Amino acid sequence: MTIEVEQELRATFATRAAGVMVVSDPYPATARRITRARRRRAFSGAALAISLVAAVPVGLHLAVQQSPSPSPATAVSGPLTWPTRGSLAGDAAFLKAVRQRTGGGKVAYAGDDGRNRAAVVFVVERRSAKAYVLYGPSGSTASALRKEGLFESADLPLDPRPIVWYSPTKAANAPQILLIIGSPDMRDVRLSPGVTFRPDGTPHRDSIKLRATQGAVLTEVRDLRSPDLKARIGGRDTGLPSTYAFATGLPDTSPGFQAAVEAAARKATGQVDPAEAVNLLHMTAAQLNVAVGKLTYRFWWGGRVAGHTVTIATISAPGTPTFRLVDIWQSDGSRSGGEGDTKGARFTGTPHDSLGWTTGAGLHGSGPATAAVWVPGKPGIRVRFRLGGRTLGERRTDSTALAVLSTTMTENQLSKADYQVVNDHGGVVGRGGLGLDAFDKAVETSDW
Repeated sequence: MTIEVEQELRATFATRAAGVMVVSDPYPATARRITRARRRRAFSGAALAISLVAAVPVGLHLAVQQSPSPSPATAVSGPLTWPTRGSLAGDAAFLKAVRQRTGGGKVAYAGDDGRNRAAVVFVVERRSAKAYVLYGPSGSTASALRKEGLFESADLPLDPRPIVWYSPTKAANAPQILLIIGSPDMRDVRLSPGVTFRPDGTPHRDSIKLRATQGAVLTEVRDLRSPDLKARIGGRDTGLPSTYAFATGLPDTSPGFQAAVEAAARKATGQVDPAEAVNLLHMTAAQLNVAVGKLTYRFWWGGRVAGHTVTIATISAPGTPTFRLVDIWQSDGSRSGGEGDTKGARFTGTPHDSLGWTTGAGLHGSGPATAAVWVPGKPGIRVRFRLGGRTLGERRTDSTALAVLSTTMTENQLSKADYQVVNDHGGVVGRGGLGLDAFDKAVETSDW
């Protein structure tokens, strides 16, 4: 995954929460971070992974990935122009009863698979659109179906990407309804219930393939290894992303969780921002596909580097390796806006190992970049920054054991540099590279 991917994953909480009518998002900062940080990476694979993690109350688990308005060429095939799909698409009486539940509108889907019944309705008002989902047991009348707000968009036409809805459940191993509505030519959906890690720490996904009927899938999902699910959308090349991810994990807003994070932040060297620490944990939980309460974490360092808020942490979850992360966030002054990035890799060293990274000044790391090296427990020690055998400069670590070198290079150029930790006798006592990779590369795989 990459610049666009990490920004999209951070978008998860905001995408779904912003689309839920009436309910406000309790974690706009987390949402925006999960979205925007992903824009800092260039996608190197064949498909874009978009996480649609809900930051909304239990029961509102729908996600529609909205992006800038599509071009006129793609807009014509958007959701509002799609035909009604589903086994009940020809049942005029049922469709009329469904529209009465939503005060009118167009029924985009109406189906019954013998276990569950579901319908999706679009209601257009001037230049905005609302969508509702109605669902319940097979055979239910329209009046007996449960109704939830799906999304609300002020931008028309709607993005032509598939619409994904995932029903809520509190019971362990209980079936959950999955409904995906794409363009009529969507052929299949490949589902993956989550990432597992091999003994060597590399990620792996199992998956199953479901056949779409006229571009729609209504099914049940059971026995998830984690609250994460991915769908790979098949069909003709539309120029749209083909991989979608969504999860049922909700942010933990309990006082106990907040207090525990604040206590852990106070133990770090420097100053870890508790709010950013909370955001980092939720983002990591989303990428590891676990509830945030299952994370084991420690914050090691926090402070400001080149105008960015930086947090260094080690984080793991049951069944995952331990990851060492550098979270970089630059606020735009609003409560939830800004740009960010999370770098990291599987950590097999000791807590005393040094750590280097780069920070770019521009949106895509195109401006003058800064190199930073943290040498735990070594304030005042020299750090030599090098590129291709040439010394770029030397700096001593400050009272928090951090050394920083400002450059005129781009982040891409600077990431190829390395560093040496040098003692007072000139001996090299530590070394490493500055090209710390995007964290999502350590936790995602394209093998499915």
